[in-house]
Amino acid sequence: MSERRMRDLAARICHLVLRILLPAQGRPRRTVQPACVAAPEPLPVPVTVRRRPTPAREELHRFAEQQIQRAIEQRRLQHERRFALGEAVAGRDHPYSYPGAPFPYAAFVSSPPHQHPR
Repeated sequence: MSERRMRDLAARICHLVLRILLPAQGRPRRTVQPACVAAPEPLPVPVTVRRRPTPAREELHRFAEQQIQRAIEQRRLQHERRFALGEAVAGRDHPYSYPGAPFPYAAFVSSPPHQHPR
């Protein structure tokens, strides 16, 4: 086969492959129009729509107050913990206790200072 015929054959094969793989250009082909489909009937809306019960204003106020008090207490405890940590780093005892602690606050107050034996 001559070089020219090989080149023409390769060009035709490339052209055929590209025609198959790439979308068509030019005027769109006429396709069969789909038949008109009627929209389904909308579902009837109930006449009485039940509203979701919402909490009363007093309940919301009470809930907000509880959240505020809880946040204040958490902030106070965090401040006390940081202060106790600073005291511990400085080598001083700080009477720090918390709910559920294995020792009460009074254990710090009534204990005499610890002395090392010599």
